[in-house]
Amino acid sequence: YLDEHGLDQVGLFRVAGDQGEIQQLESAFQSAEDAGTVMEANASILTVPNVASLLKLWLRNLSVSLIPESSYSRMMSYANTPDTLVAKVSEEISSWPRAHLVTLRLLLCFLTKVAKESEVNKMSAENLAIVFSPTILKAPEDMDPMAVMQNVQASIKVVALLIDKCRELFSEDDVEDAFAKLAIDDPTKPKRANKMSYGGAKRASAPVVPSAAPPPVPRRSALGSTPPPVPGSSPPPIPGAGPPPVPPTRKPPPLPPP
Repeated sequence: YLDEHGLDQVGLFRVAGDQGEIQQLESAFQSAEDAGTVMEANASILTVPNVASLLKLWLRNLSVSLIPESSYSRMMSYANTPDTLVAKVSEEISSWPRAHLVTLRLLLCFLTKVAKESEVNKMSAENLAIVFSPTILKAPEDMDPMAVMQNVQASIKVVALLIDKCRELFSEDDVEDAFAKLAIDDPTKPKRANKMSYGGAKRASAPVVPSAAPPPVPRRSALGSTPPPVPGSSPPPIPGAGPPPVPPTRKPPPLPPP
């Protein structure tokens, strides 16, 4: 939904939705088995700010942060070494639960697409990081609040780097798999390649081979079919046009003189 309707919306993920409608959508999604049914039933409150806010709410309410709290301190240290961030984060995420790793990959791949449209939506990687760092990179609950405040800028820098370096952090196959799971186009690929990758392309139809022109069909009149003319004969009369004209009588040649 956000890929189709939100990429050109200024302030995507920063513009807040309606709290009452967001709670209504959250309750509907939690109790339903099919997301499509929920979206159809709640079409009147399905707006870009509401859906974007619902996604942030879901991430915020995870019992364990998307980037686990156990990795928080190390992730903060990576902000000062951007050149080695990919190698260090790659090693760090190898110990995460698979569900966290896959979900982070899906989120980062989509955010790279949002950032690519930043000239329109004003949501660069840094602006997206401002929104998402408190949601996906949470400090441990027992950490000193003052220390957490001091780490705000480092947290934003780390998440911005994760968005910018998504394609370096994950393999090409993993990125392609993420876009396929999201069922959205990869902005770095031509549209045709996207359709072929994600099953959206129609099979090419067989080339049309020109065939010989069919024989002409005899024209029909109100009285039935008209037979083709016989060579050397007069054309058939046209119904309603009266009798055919009588050809002039030829005079016989004069007799020779005696």
